[in-house]
Amino acid sequence: MGGVFRRRLFSLVLQLIDHMQTYTHLAIGSALGVALFPHDVPLQVLCVTGSIVPDLVMIPSYVMDRFAGRNPLEKRPKWMRIPLEVSHSVFMWIGLLIIGTTWPAVFSVGLGGFVHVLIDIATHADSRIGKNDPWYAWPFFNLQTAGFWDYRWSTQTKLWPPKPFEALVLFVAITTTLILWLQ
Repeated sequence: MGGVFRRRLFSLVLQLIDHMQTYTHLAIGSALGVALFPHDVPLQVLCVTGSIVPDLVMIPSYVMDRFAGRNPLEKRPKWMRIPLEVSHSVFMWIGLLIIGTTWPAVFSVGLGGFVHVLIDIATHADSRIGKNDPWYAWPFFNLQTAGFWDYRWSTQTKLWPPKPFEALVLFVAITTTLILWLQ
């Protein structure tokens, strides 16, 4: 019984990472953390953590959808709207960056989250896909269509390989992380 549960949970985690492309945010957060905090591993880890935090609010809905046999995150429940808006609001992350001017740990998390939101704003530009996307400038105004491109147009549902552009971003981010870490 325990093995079946672990396999099912592992499968859900893999599908969650694939659906949200969180591994790309993780790789970018890693490169950013190593570049900005070269001799401070805890701050590097906090930057990586901040880079995936905005998407973590979707885990409960994703898991509930999968167990109910629905297409994950296709229609988000009403209760998720506010946590999603807060976690993807540039103003929340700018606030953390300001607070972080006196606390490096808060700055590192804030920087990772801020970069995550900037990437989402730039690459989530198609309202046909993003009807459930956050406003990004909540609660003041909507930046959903501020981006210049949407990389999500794909029928690909496998975890690997990533979409072509995402593969390039992953290659650059991982290479940068390794080069900087090995210096």
